[in-house]
Amino acid sequence: FGNITNPDSMKRNKSNNAGSFSAKCTMRQASGVELALVPSIMDGTNSFLFKMSDAAAIPVTTEAATVGWFLVSASQVGAKAKPVFDGTIDNEQAIELEIDGSYQMSVSDAIAKALIADVDFESSTDTGTYHAIGTYTAAKDGGNPTNSHVKSAGVLSITLADTIGGGAQSIGPINNVKFSFTPDSEVDGAKRPLPSSFDIALDFDWLQNDAPDLLLLDAMSLLDVNVAVSMLAGTNITLTNQTGHAEKVTSPDDYDKKRTIGFSLKGSILISSFAAMIS
Repeated sequence: FGNITNPDSMKRNKSNNAGSFSAKCTMRQASGVELALVPSIMDGTNSFLFKMSDAAAIPVTTEAATVGWFLVSASQVGAKAKPVFDGTIDNEQAIELEIDGSYQMSVSDAIAKALIADVDFESSTDTGTYHAIGTYTAAKDGGNPTNSHVKSAGVLSITLADTIGGGAQSIGPINNVKFSFTPDSEVDGAKRPLPSSFDIALDFDWLQNDAPDLLLLDAMSLLDVNVAVSMLAGTNITLTNQTGHAEKVTSPDDYDKKRTIGFSLKGSILISSFAAMIS
């Protein structure tokens, strides 16, 4: 974070007495618990506290300005959270966070040296919105990571079903899976992101590709479909006619490469609908 400047007539940088803030991180904890909280992360009501490597001990009972802790409020920043399910079992489900906004330089000291006390932190007896993300002792220290909430990526199965009837058909084996929910990029005058919708993108290659499969493509192209994605780690995502789809046959030139049918499913949903899609 730092001050915003604009050049004067002599091309000298001059501050306008405002600053901008930007932070990015990847949440490795992305189990069903964290995924269900994604809409609340982006609802514009959250402050964000950053603990740095040189963080001083948390003051007890009485709030005090504390080095190594950066604090930005909901009036200064907003957040975008992008759930990502790409890759294989070697990868992880993740939530990519971006926190952006602005502030007046008169409050920059309060950002760089947060006013905190232990009473501001969750403990084992509290029940705040994000309490389920952490593992708590009796101490009021905000908790520790819950390692069991780190989940591998990798798709167990993808099924497609005609929305007007008929049983779900499993599409497999597959590879090259790319699957994410990208929040829109609307911002307000304070440079805070205030997203309201997700763009859905699910792309994968179907390795089953004999003649009967190829002959299904013309009929399939006309269908509205429900899509169910089951991850190896147990996360299930259901897209109920929320994406359209396109298929593309690719035949490489060498024997060591497989002919594939590439699926590309795209759509958009309200962020408020996201949690209901996860089980």
